[in-house]
Amino acid sequence: MSVDATVWAWNQSGITPEQKLLLLYLADIVDMDDFCKFDYEQIMKTTGFKSREKIMCCLRAMRKKKIIDIDFVYDDRPIQLLGISHR
Repeated sequence: MSVDATVWAWNQSGITPEQKLLLLYLADIVDMDDFCKFDYEQIMKTTGFKSREKIMCCLRAMRKKKIIDIDFVYDDRPIQLLGISHR
């Protein structure tokens, strides 16, 4: 868990509560390079999301807003959180 990533996630505006919840989950599992790999089943278990489709909808919306980048080059680290300021 990165405190910087968590603070960054809390400070994001213009996103829905569901997107904020997903972003906070991702911030909790992010690595030191701001990448995180995830498992849909674990997201659903941890956050209460009911479907993969809803998770993907949130991810697409946050990608469009340039909050995250989904990098398909790295299969084991597909999401990068963008704009985290590290101390």
